Amino acid sequence: MKKLLVLISYLIIFSSCTNSEKIEGHWHLQNEDSGERFISLDLDKNSDSVAFFDKFSFKDTQKIRHYSKEKNLITGDCGGYFEYKITGKKIHLKNVQNYGDYFGKKIELTNSHKLKDYLNNLLVNIDLPIVKLSKKNNSLNFENDDFIKNLIIGKSKETTKTEFKEKYKIQTNERFLKLEEIDEWVESIKNRTRDEDFSLIKFRIVSDKNAPLNFIETINHKIQEKGLEKVFLTYLIQNEKGTTELFEYLDLAKINFKGKVKLQDLVE
Repeated sequence: MKKLLVLISYLIIFSSCTNSEKIEGHWHLQNEDSGERFISLDLDKNSDSVAFFDKFSFKDTQKIRHYSKEKNLITGDCGGYFEYKITGKKIHLKNVQNYGDYFGKKIELTNSHKLKDYLNNLLVNIDLPIVKLSKKNNSLNFENDDFIKNLIIGKSKETTKTEFKEKYKIQTNERFLKLEEIDEWVESIKNRTRDEDFSLIKFRIVSDKNAPLNFIETINHKIQEKGLEKVFLTYLIQNEKGTTELFEYLDLAKINFKGKVKLQDLVE
């Protein structure tokens, strides 16, 4: 009996140690310069595999290689070689090339956390429109891909700076665009896209629900007149239980703006 208790205790300790080293899951990472921002790390399995930085961010997702035996994560970029150590639900990514370490914790991946990941690195604050399940408009779901171009519309987080006094700003990637620069921006996308891929380009407008509707309409018109018809407005769906789900996308090519007053009017 005594031997059995010793064996059971050993198995519990062994299982605890094994589980504490599992990197599989969703992690939020920060360094000393992050402030409130974070980088997300996602792995589907503990063995050698492809992992992802910022999988649910509005930015481009970065694929990285995971080597389980060596406990390495390698991005292929300069300064992108990390060794990791896991203790329970905490992780330490040590940068082998001394470009800075990251510390983080494991997060349960719910829809609310996916939304938090998406909004994390934005330069603007946005309050997305929320719609109860409705069959009024046809919506389209699509995953992130290389042909999705994001336009984020909201109030700048840098409200104390004089150059950001405009009420609403347009963000794409890591910079702001003026409304009159949309034409040039769209043209640059067309010029760097192969002819055979032209039809795959999609524009995703992620806008604060209180942004002026004519602002959205003007942006949509500028893109459409360049021959790019796949322009979608992002909103959140609330299911029958009152829980907010993730994004759905309204095809603006099918929407008549006439008579609409607010952005919310488009999606309800």
